[in-house]
Amino acid sequence: MDQKKPIKSYRVGGIQASIWKNEKERDGNTVLQYSVRIQKQYRNDEGDYQNTDFRTTVVWKWYEWTQELYSDAVGLTIGGPCFLKAFSHYFCTRSVDQFYVPRQEQLLRRHPVTWIREKMLVDRAKKLGFNDLANHVDSMWQETANTLGISEDYEGTWAEEFFVPLGKTIDDMLEESEPLQFNGRDIDPKDGCQNPIQLLNSAWDKFEEDPFSYRFWEKNAIENYLRSL
Repeated sequence: MDQKKPIKSYRVGGIQASIWKNEKERDGNTVLQYSVRIQKQYRNDEGDYQNTDFRTTVVWKWYEWTQELYSDAVGLTIGGPCFLKAFSHYFCTRSVDQFYVPRQEQLLRRHPVTWIREKMLVDRAKKLGFNDLANHVDSMWQETANTLGISEDYEGTWAEEFFVPLGKTIDDMLEESEPLQFNGRDIDPKDGCQNPIQLLNSAWDKFEEDPFSYRFWEKNAIENYLRSL
């Protein structure tokens, strides 16, 4: 049933938003659903209603985009370093639109600009203790942007004041959903790989250490892992 009070309430850019959790029974299981309720009408300090429609659109889009940020956070929570490395390796040099998308086009997309997703992941990686990796990934994205001649510009669809409330929202969603979290042996397995997370983290370590022999290592590592099941 609906809670009488929201999980969290925020005021961003003059718009009041609250997050609610709803529990429903489905096939004998309890399913958690989240919703966002927004008070659309507001005045700024000057009593001006200008840009209300655009700001409301942005807030609604961030409700949709938050689902993607949550998925990213789940990946990092489960996989640890291997997820962040795979994410960055795949997206960073893929195309210019990972860094910049014109506003009207971006508002039609289901995902936020990938550069924002990277920043959210880097911030979360630091909280998990992966400072060196996080700083390396962040520097790589900035260097790639510089090489492409791209300056950070989200044309009003992102503001730094969103960072903290979005991070807290993702924290709340992770707390409620409780995804499996990596442990120390998943990051640095000592006695061979006993689960896919250990295998993936070992794969990235090997690839970074010696990319030329990686393909041979990968074949043997996968065969050994499958034999151990």
